Amino acid sequence: MAKRKQTFSLDTLVSELRDLDARRKTLISQLSRAIRSLAGGEALTMPASDQSRGRRPAGTAAIRRKGPRRRKMSAAARKAISEAQKKRWAAQKSRKKLSS
Repeated sequence: MAKRKQTFSLDTLVSELRDLDARRKTLISQLSRAIRSLAGGEALTMPASDQSRGRRPAGTAAIRRKGPRRRKMSAAARKAISEAQKKRWAAQKSRKKLSS
């Protein structure tokens, strides 16, 4: 069964696009009002140019990561772990040489 192509007139298409644009503007204004009311009157918006460059909005540097803080390892502990791992690698390398 052959598919039938639907054809749209240019006027109909332009009209539908205008309707969609009007709806988009209405939704954006509703969202902006909701954000302002939740933020106590401040608008939480960021310029589009910063978003496209992957920049963070101003003031986000002070926002901390959620969840538990990571523990910091002392230099002595890092050195001990490094030496232990090097010993394991040396043992593994010597076993490979013996089996070859």
